[in-house]
Amino acid sequence: MTPDRRDTLVLTLPPEPGLVRLVRLVCQRFFRQNGVRALESRRQARRVVERCRAVWRSAPAEGAERGRSAGASPFVLTLVSRAGFLEAIGRRDARRGPSRLVRIERSGPG
Repeated sequence: MTPDRRDTLVLTLPPEPGLVRLVRLVCQRFFRQNGVRALESRRQARRVVERCRAVWRSAPAEGAERGRSAGASPFVLTLVSRAGFLEAIGRRDARRGPSRLVRIERSGPG
């Protein structure tokens, strides 16, 4: 893949803590495909997972307060690849703005 190529991957999931492994695998693979070394990919994927867990813990509680335990807002994970960086962005619902989970700066060519 060329460094200036732009890619975006969007993963929409229910706020289920059991899906955390899927988030880790998707993030790790996305980072690897975009030139991040294996060890750094694993570290960054773990950071995304840690930050997602906090969001997921609070999501079912909010849904239950509104009487929608099974209908809690989905979690949207967006992975972005740009010339200068890779980024993981999370959003729990449309009312709240997105939050940056991880940003990996790319080094210059060569």
